[in-house]
This record gives sequence, structure tokens and C-alpha cells, in this order.
Amino acid sequence: MKISSQTAKTIVNQISEVLEQKINIIDTDGVIIASSTPEREGSIHGGAKKILAEKLNQLVVEDNLQYEGTRNGVNLPIVIQGEMVGIIGITGKVEDVLKYGQIIKRMTEILLMDERRKEQEIIEQKVRDRFFEEWLIAGYEARNAQEFNQMAETLGVNINTAKRIVVFQMQFDSKTEDRVHTEVSRFIRRSIKEKFNGNAFRTATKIVCVMDAPSEKKLISCIKDIESEVLQLFECRLTAGLDNQAATLHLNESYKRAVKALEIAAKHGNDYLCYDELDFDFIFSNISRDACIQYISKLFGNLNTEQVEKELEFARMYLEADGSLVKLSEQMYIHKNTVKYRIKRLQEITGIDIRTSKGIYIFTLALKLYDQLEK
Repeated sequence: MKISSQTAKTIVNQISEVLEQKINIIDTDGVIIASSTPEREGSIHGGAKKILAEKLNQLVVEDNLQYEGTRNGVNLPIVIQGEMVGIIGITGKVEDVLKYGQIIKRMTEILLMDERRKEQEIIEQKVRDRFFEEWLIAGYEARNAQEFNQMAETLGVNINTAKRIVVFQMQFDSKTEDRVHTEVSRFIRRSIKEKFNGNAFRTATKIVCVMDAPSEKKLISCIKDIESEVLQLFECRLTAGLDNQAATLHLNESYKRAVKALEIAAKHGNDYLCYDELDFDFIFSNISRDACIQYISKLFGNLNTEQVEKELEFARMYLEADGSLVKLSEQMYIHKNTVKYRIKRLQEITGIDIRTSKGIYIFTLALKLYDQLEK
């Protein structure tokens, strides 16, 4: 294990604050990498080199000139799992610092082990995140089944249970610090872990959650809770997309459905949306504005915008009245014969009889496309 200078400096600061001692941490090359006396950093410590060379349990320095770069005090090896990874030096009168030596040595070793554990957790989390990203987005299980199975077993991931996918997106101001993005991601990760023993990973713009299929009610409740807490804690609004059903092993299509649901939810300002709730909105959101205009123009010919709106509004009321002339005449406050005339005129303009099944389909489509233009 190699001690980084940043970790060493953190430990020196922590111990110095508690015990108010002058501390040095020396690496296995005999170089001071962190010190409560900063000007000593980068210099050779002859006493530490002696401990390293002779594997001593302790070295007392009673004279500043006794070894190269040393000052009076006590120096002790830092041992992690039987390996000498560095030296801790405490500067001061020998009789004063000797009583603190073993305490400071042990504190240093505990802090180093904690840092090592944190670093290992980060590495393991990155490996796990990469595994799920490759699985959901790149089809890892299909590209290399044997390697995929081995990796899943190593990570303790059960690939045989049905999974649900939720994709969150943060609605941040452009000035929001990346630190806040990271904190929100961590919060979602912890929540999914605690509630479902699930996993989450972050892409450039999204947080993707994978969990053994919970009930729909529990899943929706969890999403609402996460969105509410994130808004309260981080002043950040979340939007979520859900897949439409549990899937086993092959999750790429489920991921795509969750992303599509998220895109529609974000477009329409919804907090969340499930893929199976996408009907006309899902279809028409993917049609370009030019295509909408072209279809309506083709149907109504040379009519101006105001005339098109008038005819479409009549078509809408006809369809909502289920084609009932009586109901439509009452709603429009006109005689039934006038309704018949409007139907005939609409047919003359478009060449389509709204009273037929074909006509119902075409005008329903025209109204949906027209409404899409208004959004």
C-alpha cells in the first residue's frame, strides 16, 4: 500500500487538531510527504530510512543532527496488515512525546485503513456501475454471456430475477455546481439501496436505477418520496421515467422504454411517467412540426389558418358528441339542419365524410397533429 500525499496531509491535520503535536508522515522512500511543519515536506528523513532498512519498531532521536533531516522526537513504523507502509514521526522533547507515540501510531493506522476502505469502496462501486451500464445500455449479456455471468457472480448480482428500470433526470440551473449533481446521485443511490436493495448508476445526464421488481404501488410511492426529498434537500426538481413491465436478463428494451417515458414526462412537465401510459402523446411527440403542418395543409387545401381552426373545432365537437346531431345542435345552439350543412361543407372542403369510420380516423388524427402544434 502506498500512502498518497493528500491522504497523509489529511491525517496529519486530523491528529494535530486532536493532540496538538507536530507530526510528520514519511513514505517508504524516506521522504516526508506530510508535516504539521510544511517547510519540511519533500525533504529526506534519515531516521525513517534507518527504520525502513533495519525494520525497527521504534527510533528515538535525541539530537537534531543525529540523522539527516531529523529533529528530536520519536519515530514509529506505520504497519497495515503486516506491511510497513510508512513512518510516523512526532517532534518534541523525547520524554514528552514518547507517551503519545503508540497512540499516534495507532490513530494513523486506523485512519489509513479507513481511507483504504473508502478507496476500495469507490473502486468497487465504479466496477459495479460499469457492469450495469454495459448490461442495460450496451447489451453485455448478449455480447459476452460467459464473461457477463462471471462478473455478475463476482459482484453478487442476481441476473435471474425480474427487474424494473427507473431513470431520473435532474432539472438543474446551468450554474449548478457538479458537486450538487454528485450529492443528488448519491442520495438516489442510497435510497434505491435502502428501499429495494437495488442499484443505481449515473450517466452524463441521468441516474439509472435497477431493482428486483417491486409492486407498482411501492415503486410509484418511492419515486414520489425521492423527488420530494431531493427538492427539499437540494432545491432540485427531478423527472422520472419508468419501464412498463418487469423483465428478466435482457434489459436493454426496458431501459429504452424508461428513457422514452422520461423524455415525454420532461417535455410535458410531469414529475414521472410510466411507459404504458404513453398513447397518442408518445406517438405524436416524435412527429416533426413540419410534418404536422404538411398533413393539415393537405387535408384542408387552401383554407387560411382561421378557417382551418373553425373547421377543426367543428370536427372536434362532432367527435366529442359521438356523431349525435341532436347533442351537437344543443351544444352549438344551432338547428340540426345547420349541423348537417356543416358536415356537408366539411366533406366538400376535405373530400372526407366525418360520419364514416375512415372519416373519424382521419379527423381524430388531424386534431391530434393540430394540438401538437399548439404545445
